[in-house]
Amino acid sequence: MCLYNFRDEVHDYGRLMDRLAELRERRALTLRELAEMSGVAADTINQIELGHRKPRPSTLRKLARALEVDVEELVPPKDAAPHPSPPEMTAQEERRRKLSLEDIRALLAERVGHAWLALPDKQWDAWWKGVTREEVANRYLQIREEWGLVMPELDALGKGEPTPLPRGRNITDVYSKLFARRWEARFLVPQAAESDREFQKRRLESRHFRTFTEELRQEQQEADNREKRVGA
Repeated sequence: MCLYNFRDEVHDYGRLMDRLAELRERRALTLRELAEMSGVAADTINQIELGHRKPRPSTLRKLARALEVDVEELVPPKDAAPHPSPPEMTAQEERRRKLSLEDIRALLAERVGHAWLALPDKQWDAWWKGVTREEVANRYLQIREEWGLVMPELDALGKGEPTPLPRGRNITDVYSKLFARRWEARFLVPQAAESDREFQKRRLESRHFRTFTEELRQEQQEADNREKRVGA
């Protein structure tokens, strides 16, 4: 393998980020898979590909080794033609642009290889059906992982900080939808005290294990019963 002289400064990080993404996609690797192979955090790789982070020489070596290429293949030559910058959206276009579940889905699929939290509505309604109890529990853990990844990006988006998510005028709507799904999943996942038969019956009836509405109904029923006993 050729050794790259890191005393030479990299001049065009646009080419570096494109080359890294190209090599990764050519090998059909997700960010998470490349992170496991290289020992470089998935978020670090993502920031490099987006051009938001300058990689250390040691980081480039790890990535090159995982991708089975020379470091020189990742680093653009000094005399290379300037990398064209993508056209920026005008302020008017940004105001019209809507953040969508597709944007969230693309981010999650790229980072962790699954995107249950951002499924279209009909598919979301069925995410816990037609699979084993163990698979439902596993998907729930993935949903929690997805929420942990999406929340900081939405927060950065709201603050105008760098993020791979596109700017849109309905951040609150998307956040509210994902937040509701995160909690809904908690009441769909099988409970420890629930038998397999009970869980299967609940799935067939498309019924949550417990909801806030049911809790309120139960409290109201108990209050009514107390009033009846007092009246008697």
